[in-house]
Amino acid sequence: MKHLLSSLRLWVVPLLLSAGGLLYSFYRRGELTYWDGAVGNWIATLLGIIVGVPVALHLERMRSRISITVAEKATLAERAVVMRIVLRELRYIQSQISQRSSAADQLPLEPLKTSSWRAITSNGSLKHVSPPALLEVTADLYRWVDILNENDVLVRRTAYGINPQFPDGRFAATVLLEQGRHAHMAVFNTVSASIDMVRVELGDQAA
Repeated sequence: MKHLLSSLRLWVVPLLLSAGGLLYSFYRRGELTYWDGAVGNWIATLLGIIVGVPVALHLERMRSRISITVAEKATLAERAVVMRIVLRELRYIQSQISQRSSAADQLPLEPLKTSSWRAITSNGSLKHVSPPALLEVTADLYRWVDILNENDVLVRRTAYGINPQFPDGRFAATVLLEQGRHAHMAVFNTVSASIDMVRVELGDQAA
């Protein structure tokens, strides 16, 4: 009922104006000069509608297409920036793991880098890490990176705290360190796969 009343209100003014115009024309129906002017105005209005409406619609479609194109270009540019940030961090992690492999018995001071990924996931830019297959691989990679970083913290706490010795002579901190280093190779392979997928998405921009 409310919708019907709203529709009627929208038509009241046009109907009243139309009725007024018809009554006025009926009142002056015998005056030729009036009808000459009325016909001329009617033809001008009709031509304005025939020509003006299509032109206005065409201009509006052009404006919409331009707006969409600009928005799409901005989105693609932002995606490229985010993907390059991810690529730089993945390469840095790859370098860190390579250095750790050459010094397997040492605990590095710097944890595996995750600052860029955390910034991307916290500011709404994760939507640009696509396609879904890349997002899945990269997210799983960072899950393992977090596990390795937590293991390093545990090694450090154990080495400087309670560090029991096992029957084979090894200390708990050494065992934890070795376990972490064994997992590094699998993580290294995942990093390499993620890097290759990002480079494919960026194309020549990844050089």
